[in-house]
Amino acid sequence: MKFVILIALVWPFAGVAQEPQPEAKHAPTVAQCKADQAVWSHELEGGAQGSKTEFMVLRFWPQEMSDCAQVDPSNSDKYLVLSAEAAATMARREFDFLKRHDLFAKFVEEDRQGIF
Repeated sequence: MKFVILIALVWPFAGVAQEPQPEAKHAPTVAQCKADQAVWSHELEGGAQGSKTEFMVLRFWPQEMSDCAQVDPSNSDKYLVLSAEAAATMARREFDFLKRHDLFAKFVEEDRQGIF
């Protein structure tokens, strides 16, 4: 019985240590979309070093830019290009990580076996 009470008290806080979730979903404004697209494009260029934006931040950009393409269709090409660039940046980082830690061959082997 004490165990059940303990679980009931702890359960609501079980997810607190997990990564923070984004704020509630809202439709971006055209002004916000244009500003984000300009800033994020510049951040992705990053010169020879590439983008310094953290992966956990980048992962929200494609959806935000997709939302912007719906809100501001006259500039949808800019938003969709940025979305693709952010996705490509994340994929490159993941691939580089696999290579750097000698995990690429293991990935290829498991993929060949159909292990997902």
